[in-house]
Amino acid sequence: LQNEYSGLQKDLSVLSQEMGNHELTTRVETEEKCVSSLRTQVQAIRDRIKAKQQGQQLKRPPLTNRFGFQKPKSAAQMAREQCPHRMKIRINAMRDEWKKRKEKCADFIDQLADGMEKKPKE
Repeated sequence: LQNEYSGLQKDLSVLSQEMGNHELTTRVETEEKCVSSLRTQVQAIRDRIKAKQQGQQLKRPPLTNRFGFQKPKSAAQMAREQCPHRMKIRINAMRDEWKKRKEKCADFIDQLADGMEKKPKE
C-alpha cells in the first residue's frame, strides 16, 4: 500500500505541474490575440508599401542632377560653365585630386613592398 501511495504521489506531482484545461484555453486565447494583432500590423505595413509603390508609379520623379535636385540653369549660368578659364580651373582641381590619390596609392605600395622585402614591381 505504501508503494502504491508513493507512486500515486509522484503521478500527482507530475500532473499538478502540467497546465490544466482552463489554463491552456486562456493561454491559447492570449496567443491568438497576439497573432491577430501581428497580422493586422503586417497587413498595415503591406498596405503602406503597396501605396508607396503605386504613388511612385503614378508620380515619376523629375530628372535630377548629381546633388539630388533639379534647378533650371539660366543663360548666365550656362555661359559661366562654358567659360574657358573656369573650365581650366575645374580640370586642374580634378587633376590635383587624382594626383593626390595616385601618390597615396604609390606610397602604400612602396610601404607594402618594404614590409614584404620585395620590389614594388613584384
